[in-house]
Amino acid sequence: MSIEADVTLKGSGSGYHAKLVMCTPTSAVSYGLQFDEHAVAPYTGKMVTLIENVSSNNAGGQKYTRPSGKSLKKGKTYHLMMTLNKKGKGNVYLDYKKIGSFTQKNLTKEACYLRIEACARLNGDKVDATFSNVKCKWNGKFDSSKILGQKLGWTEFKQNKGLKFKVKKDGSIRMYGKIKGINGDWDSDYESVSEILQFQE
Repeated sequence: MSIEADVTLKGSGSGYHAKLVMCTPTSAVSYGLQFDEHAVAPYTGKMVTLIENVSSNNAGGQKYTRPSGKSLKKGKTYHLMMTLNKKGKGNVYLDYKKIGSFTQKNLTKEACYLRIEACARLNGDKVDATFSNVKCKWNGKFDSSKILGQKLGWTEFKQNKGLKFKVKKDGSIRMYGKIKGINGDWDSDYESVSEILQFQE
């Protein structure tokens, strides 16, 4: 399976994130653009690509890698794509160039869903993410009629009351708003910091 989109990320505050997601009820891998004032050096205060590999929600079940390492520009549009094969091995691409890979066999063991997601780090932080030309592939097949704006439907998961989405006239999806009412940050209260759209096969 694969998911790809043109992604533009802006925001304000200590951190904000726009990502493509593959997830099951018990595991997930996401790949996207993240700005974090508190990221480990040398990524502190920079916008970079980030892979989150979650084998479980238990402590220590998360692994973070920054595959390109280079600083990206806020407000610039980048083409992101992530792929997964039947053995649980995946690749990530930035502007059509492979920049990294991951392994998460749990994604192949139960139903796996494709999502786009936007979030921010702390109460008061703002995120403004636009996803356009979203394309999904399931079971090795890309159906050209299943692209955003045609038959690619979705289910919304609103995990933070300060975030919302709208479909723009050009068919792109904008996720935006200010984080409200979380306890802690996007690591300690990760189920309360996001706006999510899950696509239907």
